Amino acid sequence: MAYYTSVRYGKMRMVARFKTERDDLRVRDRCVVRTDRGKELGEVLTPLQPIPEAIPAESLWDVIRRANSEDLINVERLDKENIPRAKKTCRELIQKLNLEMKVTDVDYVYGGERLIFYFTSNTRVDFRELVRLLAHEFRTRIELKQVGARDEARLIGDAGHCGLTLCCRGHLKELGGITMDMAKIQKHTADPSKITGRCGKLLCCLRYEYTTYTDSRDVMPQRGTRLESKKGGIGIVVDQNLLLREVTLQPPDGGDRFIVKLEDVMGAPAAVAGCNGCDTPKAGPQTAAPASAPAPAAEAPAPAADVLPDDTTVKMAPPVSAEASAVAPVSAEAPTVKLPPPPRPSSAPSREGASEGKPAPPPQQQRLPRQQQPPRPPRPQQPPRAETEKLDPAVQRKIEQDTKTATKVVADPVPMWIFVAKKADVAQGQAIVSDLGGPKVAVFNVDGVYHVISNECGHQGGPLGEGKLEGFAVTCPWHQWKFDVTTGNCLSVGGSSVRRYEVAAAGDDLFVKV
Repeated sequence: MAYYTSVRYGKMRMVARFKTERDDLRVRDRCVVRTDRGKELGEVLTPLQPIPEAIPAESLWDVIRRANSEDLINVERLDKENIPRAKKTCRELIQKLNLEMKVTDVDYVYGGERLIFYFTSNTRVDFRELVRLLAHEFRTRIELKQVGARDEARLIGDAGHCGLTLCCRGHLKELGGITMDMAKIQKHTADPSKITGRCGKLLCCLRYEYTTYTDSRDVMPQRGTRLESKKGGIGIVVDQNLLLREVTLQPPDGGDRFIVKLEDVMGAPAAVAGCNGCDTPKAGPQTAAPASAPAPAAEAPAPAADVLPDDTTVKMAPPVSAEASAVAPVSAEAPTVKLPPPPRPSSAPSREGASEGKPAPPPQQQRLPRQQQPPRPPRPQQPPRAETEKLDPAVQRKIEQDTKTATKVVADPVPMWIFVAKKADVAQGQAIVSDLGGPKVAVFNVDGVYHVISNECGHQGGPLGEGKLEGFAVTCPWHQWKFDVTTGNCLSVGGSSVRRYEVAAAGDDLFVKV
């Protein structure tokens, strides 16, 4: 019987599914597998399971055998002898050829089919001569792969802030985008040494609880909101605890602050599926109608308000002025208009309806013109709302200082056009950086059309004007985030957009609207 299991293999700790007919493989067993790179030594991660019909057996690689003592000795010899010699040889050749690259690690495939060198570099490197020399030295297929900072940390390995092995070297396989908002919402410090990992980028673990915080932020009352507790307290929200779903209230009379849970707040939103691990469906509990309930009796159709009997006369009233009453009397001298009678249903069905056995359609009701419809009654006046209780000025200033929600009356901003660059200064397919007297912007020329966006990357403030422009996409030179210069949207996963400015040309001068 054919089984399949997940196996981890290679220096990059890749995971894939393999098929086998052995039934004695257990989790953590070492085995020899065949991949697209050749024979490799791997580790079994999951128990054996029968191959389902939905997975074609041809799409799975093979487990050759369980690793024996000779295989383990050969792998240990490769790690202690062959790999250090390959690193030393490669570094000497790099220094000889004067290449701007740094060897991170070497992956010696167990079967000897190929030798893979992982390196880092800030620029593109022409390593064709290096590959030729390495192939002549080791007499096997040579591959050079350039990796980033995160893959470098995965290859080297280290301990994180928590004292455990790096997530990227252990269980984490998909390295998604990490934004500064993930750290801010969790109230982490802005110290880079506390929120960056071994690779110099934001910690991957910042996104583990990010959805929990965002879900709490959507249902928690904002700072400065006036709330009433079910236990009798009234106050202004001055602080939030998104993880515990608690708010700190400041009484209007300046008393001591007190903490209230979200479920104890009057008018708090009900729990939805997944917010606290409950099984409540998102649409709310569906209450099924009882089967024994009698069906409601059919009501008699009410007469249509706009259908008149035959030979009905309607007197058109003169136009009512704005000062007149809402309901004006009908003048006796108004002209009389005689409406045609509504169409009557035919007693004999049509020839087509009779042939098909279908009933004749009901007659359409005739509606009065808008000018002849009776006026609507006036709406009842709503009672005046009660005035909001005014706070003491000293308490109001204290709340505004704590919550930073002071209200200021300002005039609407007046748009201004500021000179940014000359057309001749921005070559086609290139960009320049311009200072607007504070914020810096990047001006791009894409096929003769000029686009202006903020020069600061939404990730860590990298200069977008110095990035590489490919079509409508510019790549940040710091961490390779991509942005659309026509809209300012981030093209990387989980990234934040940058501001886009409206551009206008006057002769050879370019202006932006701020």
